[in-house]
Amino acid sequence: MLKVNVSINKYGMRALCALIIMVSLLSVYAEQIATTADGKKVRLKDNGTWEYIKDSKTTGSATQSSTVMTQKSGSTTETSGTGDGKKQHISSQEIESLVNIIQGDRASDFRNVSWGMSLEQVKKLENLKFLSAGKDSLKYDYKLIGMNCKVIYKFRDNKLVSARYNIEQKHIDPSLFNEDYVSLKQYFSKVIGTPLTDQDVWKNNLYKPDKTKWGFAVSIGFLTRMIIWKQLGTKILLQMNGHNHKIYITIKYSSLKLGLG
Repeated sequence: MLKVNVSINKYGMRALCALIIMVSLLSVYAEQIATTADGKKVRLKDNGTWEYIKDSKTTGSATQSSTVMTQKSGSTTETSGTGDGKKQHISSQEIESLVNIIQGDRASDFRNVSWGMSLEQVKKLENLKFLSAGKDSLKYDYKLIGMNCKVIYKFRDNKLVSARYNIEQKHIDPSLFNEDYVSLKQYFSKVIGTPLTDQDVWKNNLYKPDKTKWGFAVSIGFLTRMIIWKQLGTKILLQMNGHNHKIYITIKYSSLKLGLG
């Protein structure tokens, strides 16, 4: 009888170990579900991509979500999943942060794509609203932290070398463009980290003492503002410049290996 009991305990221990391993694997590979402020559900996949969920019904692991950090340094904001049916509410800005951080674990250089991809490869991967295509470019419509913008991909010899967000906010007061620039600076600094350079280049110092006039100074070409980050073979340039009372804000990602496009 003693030998039989030992044998049973041995097999029971193996079964218990196998069960623990299965539970651990399920927790690692569970997809994360979040709900935006306007009620739309977003599935954050373990392969680094995300998509809106058309069917509002979720079951099993779809109601569970691990704690996700939305900042890479400094203080952190967390979104915690629950299993009691309560909805998670996160803003579009937080979704953007989540997507960027998830992509940090992959080989992506900009959104879901990598430098060197062909135009057709990028077109298959990008799920934004398509606007137009040229011989060496693709254009999409988008909102970046609530700001209207265009996403533009640039190719050289059918290889992706750069991409950018062109901000297209409409303000009468030029100081509001400067506020947009500051918001983008804060956002990208949280997502990417401390910038390599942060410069304000003045051609004419007339309005330099009064920061409330900096937007106007940009609009007439007196001031250009720019910030540069570098990470994993990519240069990221946030720039605000202007002339003839028009202001342009862009965030350009460029491949360091393939040459700045």
